[in-house]
Amino acid sequence: MREVILSDHLKQKVSQLTHTTKQSISLAIGFIFLGIILTLISLPILGIVCFVIAFILFFVALKNLKKKDIFQAGLEGEERLKKTLNQILSDKYTAFFGYQTKKGKDIDCIVTGPKGVFVIEVKNHKGIVSYDGKNWSYLKVGQKGGIYEGFLKNPDRQVIQNTAEIRNLLFSNGIKVPVFALLVFTHEEVKLNISDFDKKKFKILKLEELPQFFEPIPERLKNETVKKINRLIEEKGK
Repeated sequence: MREVILSDHLKQKVSQLTHTTKQSISLAIGFIFLGIILTLISLPILGIVCFVIAFILFFVALKNLKKKDIFQAGLEGEERLKKTLNQILSDKYTAFFGYQTKKGKDIDCIVTGPKGVFVIEVKNHKGIVSYDGKNWSYLKVGQKGGIYEGFLKNPDRQVIQNTAEIRNLLFSNGIKVPVFALLVFTHEEVKLNISDFDKKKFKILKLEELPQFFEPIPERLKNETVKKINRLIEEKGK
């Protein structure tokens, strides 16, 4: 399978947040030392100001660290997806990563090949992911045994909107081919509790279910059609 990186948005965000976190911590430590010095030379008010600034900088660093962990998890999810796709797809297929939409958002992955076009939204959440037809949530156990609950921001809407954009792009260029919408959970420790969703609009899969999904789909597209799709996605997705 051929890989095309249209945008390394996730890597850039991880690198940027790593840098800003280190910078904030270094500044905070500097203000702590300055605060100690000012206190020792009988300037306690200025010392307190330095300590407050240091506290704010530590808070900013912690916030950036949490953001970095989210982007890092997304990056790891994409790497897991790449590995699986390389195992199940031949060199007739191309996987585009980081397609930029008209609204400035990223489509995690678009796979093209003889079986059609597949728009994939990647989620790398750990624990129990639940969906009741309206809301998404997850439960996970922390390293110290604590149970944490969180909510996902409409990944179904993301994959449906992204798929519609790619389908419209192809149609407006005279290409009528099957376009599949996939929401793929890549973490090896994820469990899905999905009670109600529109299977006609998109598929919800764990990473290990991808081989069974791809296998029965017939190869319908000619080589020239696939090449035309690839040129269009590469041109419009940067």
